[in-house]
Amino acid sequence: MFDPIPLTTIQAQTLGTLIRLKFTAPDGYPCSVDALTVAFDQQPGNPACGPIVKSDMHKALAELVRHSLVRVMQQKEGFRYKQNVSKVFWLKPAQLALLGVLLHFGPQSAGGLLRNAHPLYPFRDLQHVQNNLLALGHDRTPALVHELPSTDKSPIFTHLFIEETELARLIVDSGPSKSRPPQRQIDELEERVAELEEIVNRLIGGVRL
Repeated sequence: MFDPIPLTTIQAQTLGTLIRLKFTAPDGYPCSVDALTVAFDQQPGNPACGPIVKSDMHKALAELVRHSLVRVMQQKEGFRYKQNVSKVFWLKPAQLALLGVLLHFGPQSAGGLLRNAHPLYPFRDLQHVQNNLLALGHDRTPALVHELPSTDKSPIFTHLFIEETELARLIVDSGPSKSRPPQRQIDELEERVAELEEIVNRLIGGVRL
């Protein structure tokens, strides 16, 4: 089993977009570069990475294929791409969904993950999310997810497809500061809202667990 390798922001968001399309657009998956580029630009994500041009998408995909994180398939209509992370790291669907959200959006609280991963996988509640985060982090070697140190009740999680220097920066930034209490209140509110949304979705739509 491979260790997670550092990815650029574009590479991480490209991989996260592929994972999202696997769950949300199975009829068009594996997808072409054109479809992937459109999906990449339509999904809001890390503000450090704006709209992408096709040449940059090709470069990102080439690197992801080189690292075995993406597979390329040749079909009659051209080349199509699919994520290969689940096979490389033996991930279950719930774990893959969480990793995809972290790759695309960056560090998230458990409440943020519950909300943003809902279109990908029907997580029951926060505990369901947290159990799968443990399976991605503390309970596996190599870890793919890291819980950032925090004095808040709502810890933040990041994927580990990043440079060690970037992880160190995230750890420092997540440390105690005078501005943390308001953020803690926001995170707690987000988690409550996410739980309520899940309850309403199950009552109205009858989500299949």
